[in-house]
Amino acid sequence: MRVVVPFLLMVLLAAGAGAQEKMTREDAAAILFSNSFSFTRDGQPVLSVGLMAEQQTVEFTAPAGLAVHPSGPGGPSATVSGNRRWKATVSASTPAKVGYRAVLAAAATRDFPAVKALAADWKQRGVDTVTLELGTLFSFEGTVFDTRKTLVCSATAFESAGKAQAFVDEVGRKFPGSYLVQEVLLERPSGLITLATADGSVRFEARNAVWFDPAGGALTVHDVEFAKGFSWHGRQTRKYSGSFYLAVDRHGSLAIANVLPAEQLLKGLVPAEIFPDAPREALKAQAVTARVEMLAKIGHRHLADPFRLCADQHCQVYKGLDAERAASTAAVEATAGQVLFEASGTLLDARYHSTCGGHTETASFAWPGVDSTALQGRFENRTAVKDVFAPLSDADVAAFLANPPPSYCGRSSRAKATFRWSKSISSADMDKMLAKAHDVGRVTAVSVTRRGVSGRAVEVEVRGTGATVTIKGELTIRQLFGGLKSSLFVVSPTADAAGRATAFTFSGGGFGHGVGMCQIGATEMAKDGKSYKDILEYYYRNVQVRRIY
Repeated sequence: MRVVVPFLLMVLLAAGAGAQEKMTREDAAAILFSNSFSFTRDGQPVLSVGLMAEQQTVEFTAPAGLAVHPSGPGGPSATVSGNRRWKATVSASTPAKVGYRAVLAAAATRDFPAVKALAADWKQRGVDTVTLELGTLFSFEGTVFDTRKTLVCSATAFESAGKAQAFVDEVGRKFPGSYLVQEVLLERPSGLITLATADGSVRFEARNAVWFDPAGGALTVHDVEFAKGFSWHGRQTRKYSGSFYLAVDRHGSLAIANVLPAEQLLKGLVPAEIFPDAPREALKAQAVTARVEMLAKIGHRHLADPFRLCADQHCQVYKGLDAERAASTAAVEATAGQVLFEASGTLLDARYHSTCGGHTETASFAWPGVDSTALQGRFENRTAVKDVFAPLSDADVAAFLANPPPSYCGRSSRAKATFRWSKSISSADMDKMLAKAHDVGRVTAVSVTRRGVSGRAVEVEVRGTGATVTIKGELTIRQLFGGLKSSLFVVSPTADAAGRATAFTFSGGGFGHGVGMCQIGATEMAKDGKSYKDILEYYYRNVQVRRIY
């Protein structure tokens, strides 16, 4: 039997509901760009995770059937039975209008006098400002957690990040300080989403977003794109549980998101972020760290996207049901609801990475504006008395890389390719890499001009025959040079007889940004009999583990 559901007429069963239905759908889609979220009956946050975005089509299979909610959860729905493959497309779409504001100052939203004073200070300097609030406010069992931060920003929302940065540079010349650029959503995207079975027998259309639930509890999403922008970029078919929706994303393309309770999300996240056969205490430390980082990110990222978090490295890697393993699931369950708090009583915005290379990094060097007494760099040295060092010269870093002190991650066989590494880039390839973002001509020299306490480069100068540019930000630096494992490196040029550079060799250590918990190090600590709380208290200064639900 052929069933066709054009333009939602059969789903709505009402030809005269047009204006009201349009408003309902648009309101429901607007919620996807907000910071609000719900809770399960046992107090778990229910979160939306963008599985992928910027897609022209999205295909998935619902083996036991699909319940479609074109107007959003709780609205009219239609159930389509049978094992069917579905295909979603978007048409007549308009991308989001995104702007960029210069961030001149920031304070915790709950500290209203401080926010007011900062705004007044910039007004007195003759700079027009507006305030922008990030983060969210939520409560568990009567305890209120406030991750909100109010930014004092430029009144103008610039059309590009470059123009906002130029404004920041101008302000910095007049009033020296540390300023950032913040992306803001000015207008939501829109478009018509079509969701149809592969044989075309069933078809739905909805504006901006459409929600659905797989019968039987599982959905197989085909060709999930992952690690975009990284060397391991690819596609993979993955299976997920929970609810789902399709939405028009910031580019006017398609995004698919998974909606599920926090603990279920963690079961598909923890084994994707750490070796699932790691010792039990290391898995528990990872579960706690992943949980608190997940909660702390809500409302601070993806402000122009129709989901709270993403399923990739930018937030945390989430691979769904097929990634789940018994040991990591047990670690999630054993630490259910446990998170980290800083000494001030605020929820810690925890960070972690694969391999620190012997020294962790202070958060503010990796991400200007992220200041935390808990996220301070230190030697990952079991015997060292001194916690930090500041190798500001290439010679200091070269010596540390060549003769590292004892460290947890340094002794692991799993860190053979990441504890110390080398990458050589030919002059021709270097020129191509730089040309993608900067017009410097032929590259003649690369030098580190600023480092963090771990020795990681946070500012690099590239000289060329046409121009000299300064590159800031450890991730930007890594990506610029073809995806380096870390920014803890020294650069050695190779020249021909005429003195022209023919190659640049990066000799480095570590894998990742280096802030917070070193996953390889945590694994080794667990092998030494350390508990998950021992591990957390080692990598995060003056923190407390507490259960909040």
